[in-house]
This record gives sequence, structure tokens and C-alpha cells, in this order.
Amino acid sequence: MIFELFGLSPVPEVLARFGDRVQIVPSVNNYGEFLKTLADRKWDIGLCPLAHTPFNAVKANTKWVEYTACGMATVATRGLVYDDCAAEGGAVGAFRRMGRWPADAD
Repeated sequence: MIFELFGLSPVPEVLARFGDRVQIVPSVNNYGEFLKTLADRKWDIGLCPLAHTPFNAVKANTKWVEYTACGMATVATRGLVYDDCAAEGGAVGAFRRMGRWPADAD
């Protein structure tokens, strides 16, 4: 298994134990090019972890839309914007608290 992080650098300390299995995909500033690059990655699963903060409580579900439009299964934090997306069985899994991924997996 390889973890690819899109535009995130450096690798978060929590992922350091995975060594070279964590790879950084460079940022793409043009949104159309970003979508093409995302689709070209051919990821099986897209992760949408969000901390329960006032800012994240009003976020849009854009990441879910982007992942599913590219044919990826999506795993997201429960209790925020992604709940409605997963209401009809569209979720692979959901998590109660971001800080406990993957310990709180249902």
C-alpha cells in the first residue's frame, strides 16, 4: 500500500513510520489540471479526514465530489459535511474523530 499526499509537504510526522510508502504529489494550481492529475493517480480510495472545528463545520463537500467523480471510494470523517453524501450507503466507512483514525473505524 502506498499513501500519496496531494500537495502536502513535508510528510506529517504521524506518517513517517511508513517511510517510502508515503509519497508527495506536487501541488497543481490550475483547478482543471488538478482534476486531471487527481484522476490520473487512479487511487482506489480517497481519504477525507476533518477535525471537528467551527471552520470545518461549514465546509463544502468538494473533496467527496472530486474523489467520487474520479471513481474513488471515499472514506470520510463522520459528523461533518460528508454525512449527507454517505446517507444513502455511499460511504466505505466513516470515523467519529479525526484524531483516532483508524482506531475509530466503523
